[in-house]
Amino acid sequence: MRIKWILAGVFGTSAMAAASPSLQFYTVINEGDAIAGDQFGIAQQVVVGDGGVVGMVGDLDDSGNLAVIYSTPAAGHVWNSQLVVESNTSTTVNGLGANQQFAEFDNLAMTSNPSGGTRLTLAAVKQSDQAGILQWDDNSNVTSLGDVAFEGDGKGYSRIGNDGTDSGGGTLEMQVNGSGQVLFPAVISSTQTLVRGDTSSLTTVLTSGGGQTISDPALRIALGSNNTSASLLNGPSNPQIFTISASGGTATQITASPTPVSSEPLIGYSSSTGALIVVNGSTSAQENVEFVPAGGGAPQNVSTNQFTPGSRPLSPPIGEITPNGQIAMYIPDTVLGNSIQYGNAGTGNPGASVIASVAGSPHAIANPSSAIALDPSAGPLSIEALQDPAGSTPWVPEINANGTTVFNAEIGTSPSSEKEALLDWQVGAASPTVVLAIGDQLSIGGQQVEIDDFTLNQLVNENDYYKNALSDDNYLGISVEYTDLTGADAGDSGTAVIITQIPQVPEPASIALISIAGLGLLARRKRCI
Repeated sequence: MRIKWILAGVFGTSAMAAASPSLQFYTVINEGDAIAGDQFGIAQQVVVGDGGVVGMVGDLDDSGNLAVIYSTPAAGHVWNSQLVVESNTSTTVNGLGANQQFAEFDNLAMTSNPSGGTRLTLAAVKQSDQAGILQWDDNSNVTSLGDVAFEGDGKGYSRIGNDGTDSGGGTLEMQVNGSGQVLFPAVISSTQTLVRGDTSSLTTVLTSGGGQTISDPALRIALGSNNTSASLLNGPSNPQIFTISASGGTATQITASPTPVSSEPLIGYSSSTGALIVVNGSTSAQENVEFVPAGGGAPQNVSTNQFTPGSRPLSPPIGEITPNGQIAMYIPDTVLGNSIQYGNAGTGNPGASVIASVAGSPHAIANPSSAIALDPSAGPLSIEALQDPAGSTPWVPEINANGTTVFNAEIGTSPSSEKEALLDWQVGAASPTVVLAIGDQLSIGGQQVEIDDFTLNQLVNENDYYKNALSDDNYLGISVEYTDLTGADAGDSGTAVIITQIPQVPEPASIALISIAGLGLLARRKRCI
């Protein structure tokens, strides 16, 4: 019998009224808030660092311009926001000069500034269609915006990224590490290369040729904390994954037989542990996720089993690996059911376990608690989907150095009575827990509102540790759409970026001791389904 119907029998199938979420949320920036002589509109990407610092790419209401914004917490749970750079506005950039005007920003990453403070790295496109990478440093309240590499900036790159005429935004593959270094593909003298550096210096780490060909500069690359890197080379006829030393030179092939087959076989890379890859399984229709140790040795299985992704654009699996080896993956499987899986390469055994599954699926039957979303104030609900039901788009998990994993899901008491929710899972927990759901009520900008929609960063190929909305100290930033419930604006809609801090559960988590039979004893509160 499917778990969802067991739960329906216990809790009923009628729609439930909305109430406040269990966690405390604070407003980082609200629609209409003043920013650089304009008003904030809506965030497209949100990244969060330790201590609750927030970076975002968003729209401004009055001008319609894109803006990169940096927000820092102050006393009284207030966040102060400052403009980093705005599109269609003359801007001075170190290395490019004055009167620079940009059209697009995307692919925002947050790291530490080597001199202290915060560094933001992002892809940008000028109004002239020249693409490149910018870095902004905030060091003791002294800020600077600089050019890492831009087409036509005199550094010798005729092309940055995938397309010389419109290569910014999501098509510019770039990766950063904790010291603020950035790795990106570029063309030098008609030759495709991989380049690493920052605003102060650049190093060519790989030159295409000699059996190591960068056939598609939009394919995934990864940069380790020690400046070594990993990349897919020699595709599509002979795709293999290579590692590259910090100083460059000849790359080292780390995949053998079976050959990686997915269009994006490199999920991630940790220079202290190894590379996380997707390879063929026992048949052409099945795949494995494998881990290649950094020190060499035979690949180790990560995914709980071979899986069958099907023909829809849900393959390859999407996920990430942290610098210390924590792994989170969305695994599409038409046979065993879609799942979220967690592993830890830092332990020496990267084998994953299913931490979330779809109710009624074989994964859920084998591990019933993985198909339940715990709501400490309302009781458990079943997980109905782990991908967008409308567009069949996988919802990408994010993970931090503690193993805390956040991801989207459809939850409810039955397939016909469900809602989208944001869940978190912590190491040792039997089931994920509800963080926020559509229909929840909370205060934004001092006004009582109901959540209509929310967005956790879903950059697909760019889902990486330093582009996360989840920090290592469990701060989580979310872009939301809401309806005002009270006051003069009652009935009006709005948008905001809100933040919470997920309490760290000691390991082993006490929640892991709760049996399925005991779940109904949890204190309940009603939510809107």
